[in-house]
Amino acid sequence: MISARLEATPDFTFWELAGYCPVQAEGEVDGLFFYFQAREAFWRFECGGSTSGSRGPRWWHEEEFPGETGLEAGYMSDEDAICCILKSVEADRNTDRSSFEAGHPDFERTILDGWAMGALSLQRAVRRRGIIGEQAIERAKAYGIALPYLAQRELNAPDNVSATVIGRDPITGNRVELDDEDNL
Repeated sequence: MISARLEATPDFTFWELAGYCPVQAEGEVDGLFFYFQAREAFWRFECGGSTSGSRGPRWWHEEEFPGETGLEAGYMSDEDAICCILKSVEADRNTDRSSFEAGHPDFERTILDGWAMGALSLQRAVRRRGIIGEQAIERAKAYGIALPYLAQRELNAPDNVSATVIGRDPITGNRVELDDEDNL
């Protein structure tokens, strides 16, 4: 049944699904790179970034995965992962994504939520909002958004004035410094 759903999904290509703690997948949907990750009690789908990490996602979706210990998402079956991914593809195609666009009244909250869940780094979140790290933390608290575990560490990291990111070279597979394509 799940393979039939995969085959029936147009403009969708699975590249890889592997691992435990986290479960991860990559592929392409509607010509855009997607990344899926499931760990602890949550799973997240990101769309519109890049395989090298030089561009952050343009849309994301996160949900809690049911369980008793809060660790079940990281051990979900391939079938459960594929169901979560297909659910996200459908949501990506059928929901209003305007809150992910600058100018929308909820854009700031959307970006800060993306940072809190790990879809964006603090550096990308502040660049997308045109604010500084301390303001991001203050505004996230004002919205009632739980700060990421490493928020203070990100805040204390020196600014990356070179506008580069450490990513994977698509040809060699080595970690290299790449131009940051996350220009909004």
